[in-house]
Amino acid sequence: MAVAGTAAFLFMGILYAWSIFRVELEKLFGFTAAQMSLSFSVAVTFFCLGGFFGGKLTHRRGPAFVMRIASVLALIGFCGVPLMQGQDGAAALMVLYLFYGVIAGFGVGMGSNVGMGNIAPWFPRHIGLVTGIMLMGFGCSGILFSFVMEALCPLVGVFGVFTLSGVSMFAVMLASSFFIRLPPYAAGAGTTTTKAACLDDGVSRTPWQMVSSLSFWVYFLWNVLNSAAGLLVINSAANIAVFFGSAASLGMIISVFNGCGRPVIGLAADRLDRFAGMFLLTGMILVSSALLIVTAFTGSIASMVCGLIIMGVAYGGGSTMSAKLVNSLYGPRYYSVNYSISNFCLIFSAFVGPYVSGVLQDHTGGGYTSTFFLLLSIGIVQAVLIFILKKVISRESSRV
Repeated sequence: MAVAGTAAFLFMGILYAWSIFRVELEKLFGFTAAQMSLSFSVAVTFFCLGGFFGGKLTHRRGPAFVMRIASVLALIGFCGVPLMQGQDGAAALMVLYLFYGVIAGFGVGMGSNVGMGNIAPWFPRHIGLVTGIMLMGFGCSGILFSFVMEALCPLVGVFGVFTLSGVSMFAVMLASSFFIRLPPYAAGAGTTTTKAACLDDGVSRTPWQMVSSLSFWVYFLWNVLNSAAGLLVINSAANIAVFFGSAASLGMIISVFNGCGRPVIGLAADRLDRFAGMFLLTGMILVSSALLIVTAFTGSIASMVCGLIIMGVAYGGGSTMSAKLVNSLYGPRYYSVNYSISNFCLIFSAFVGPYVSGVLQDHTGGGYTSTFFLLLSIGIVQAVLIFILKKVISRESSRV
């Protein structure tokens, strides 16, 4: 089941190989950077909505059914993008937003929720590690498939690559659906006597109970800041490297550690308590921002590379740590839906992170010093939020 989920995540991650598609589409249609960025933001928004809908539908029809629906939507979304051909700029953009952003984003979000909500809980004592392994496929997908796409584009064109991507995602997601089963202690799964079921110790909260608690909103804000910090850097990693006199490819090292660092953070999440894990990620953001500030004043390539690596691990580990935290704070019974709700932080981060980075650059003549100081401020606020969350959870527990 875990192997099937990792394979599905590897191919679903093609949605995030947006930079390759973006370059080719800009050549063909002359879209602006803002128009291209909005396409990805739409995809992330519907990814979150698809995850929520998929979580709700899973409890009614089962994970296999939802994954099959998700595979069809991914197929329609990617194979529908070639309809842009022959359209003028505005019409072509609407086709891109609809098929890539809405349909493909929604389908991949549904498929992602099936994997996260129904595979990782089968490993209750290693949920962080298993989540990290699956998400490593998600994070590394853009790197691995970017080389394939660059090789295929001259042969079949960008629209041929979209079609091949859709067919590949459909095939792998469909195949994985035959291996995924609902966790025995999930809502709607009936009674069970398995060892995993015994871990549902009565602390599980329904989605409504979760969002009605102050602790969730404190945690949610912490999660938004964690993702926004990562996107502030990831969105401009190659440009940062070039700005400080290095090759653009060196900046993409952040993508490597974004993917490969997820199992490491997952393993740490399994061994640390919930707050220690949050402090770990926050500490990494603080260290990364400090190293990047050093780069801003000294031009040191070494400190820049170290800062990018640490930020890549921190951003990638955020999703892994989030899975562990949601399970720990609100229990396993409604985990699938609760985790999808927590992922709505990505909507805010996807819009706020890149936008704020662009505004700061515009006001500083293209420099990054203000961006790096903003990262430091985010880390400080996150640390304060962890202390607040500890107190809030303590009060909520005393009322139960």
